[in-house]
Amino acid sequence: MDDKRCCSKCLLYHLPCNLGDNRSGQWTVPSFPQLGFHSFTEHILERKKLYLLPPECCLLIFDKLVRMHGLALKNLDNFRKCHLPLIHLGGYPGVRDSWMNVIASQGEFLISLDISCSIVTDRGLVLLKDCFGLRNLALNYCYQISDRGLGFMSSLSQLRSLSIIKNKGLTAEGIEAFTNLSNLENLNLERCSRIHGGLIHLRGLTKLKSLNIKYCNSVTDEDMEHLSGLHKLSYLDLLGCPVTFASLETISGFTSLLQLNLNRCDLSDVGCQKLSELIQLKDLNLGYNGITNACLINLKGLTNLESLNLEYCQISSEGLLSIEGLTSLRTLELSETGVEALSHLSGLHNLENLNLSCTSVEDDNLAALSTLTSLKSLNLDHLEISDASLPFLSIFSGLTHLDLSGCCLFGFGMGYLFP
Repeated sequence: MDDKRCCSKCLLYHLPCNLGDNRSGQWTVPSFPQLGFHSFTEHILERKKLYLLPPECCLLIFDKLVRMHGLALKNLDNFRKCHLPLIHLGGYPGVRDSWMNVIASQGEFLISLDISCSIVTDRGLVLLKDCFGLRNLALNYCYQISDRGLGFMSSLSQLRSLSIIKNKGLTAEGIEAFTNLSNLENLNLERCSRIHGGLIHLRGLTKLKSLNIKYCNSVTDEDMEHLSGLHKLSYLDLLGCPVTFASLETISGFTSLLQLNLNRCDLSDVGCQKLSELIQLKDLNLGYNGITNACLINLKGLTNLESLNLEYCQISSEGLLSIEGLTSLRTLELSETGVEALSHLSGLHNLENLNLSCTSVEDDNLAALSTLTSLKSLNLDHLEISDASLPFLSIFSGLTHLDLSGCCLFGFGMGYLFP
């Protein structure tokens, strides 16, 4: 019998004897969470022989200590070389360079690591260089990490998911270390504001399925050109990036795209015809762009769309004619637009969420929505509607959210909503 199996049996000997169950006539061993965890943990940590336990037992103890905020540097060393596969310390207080030696001691057995919001520096991060089994790594809001510390990642060829949110120390030089991450599928660089010129190092990551560069305000059309070979992309988030119609040429080549966020980009109607090539799209966000009804004509063929955001775009009721055939739509965002008449929405029978806030819709226009019996959420915030509309709204029996704030209501029609 090996040491780990022997140790596991010995542990049961030290557990409180009243934890078993003999109601069926046979004693059964309780599940691990049911054990006298606090006393058991103190006992095993005092013996400093956690490495003798099976990794799954060590992981249960480790995770429980994290949840109880009982993990500190003084007992962390007990987990050295315990072959922990998962270490998730995102947001946990006190994580710093002095912790990284124990974390790195898990070596090739460490599969997933999250040290987000820590004060780990480059010096501590490079200790992970021998953890070449890592598949998931999260370094979000780690403000002490820079290009220098990220250089070790060139050896993490098994990495599948990498998240580095809001890091001003990451530049194009640091992204060069990603070149060898040939198995990477998910990359999140949200709010990394200095990565201009770095996307060229992603062009060989042909397995990439998800790319989030939201609010990376240094990304340009030139950067986007380097991504043209990433044909497996199914999720692309460019919210707040100053890209223009020129980038739509590149994006149109991502024919596997299911979700595309172009909110608050510098888009106009020019080049929008390229959107018509993304026939697999299910979620499209064009909010806060300078597009008009002319752009919407290019959406007619996107019949798989389930969510469409046109908030604060320069569109009118006539533009809705272009989307009346998108019968798969479940969510439609039209707030802050020039929409008034709603007749072109009457055929969207699957619509569940509709936002018409701050539009020109009035009492008479709402009747066109009577066929939308699947509605669950309806936002009519700041519309020129009155109590006369309230009897009509009562037909939406499935509504769970109704926003009427800012409307000219006096309350005498509320009885129709709350009979």
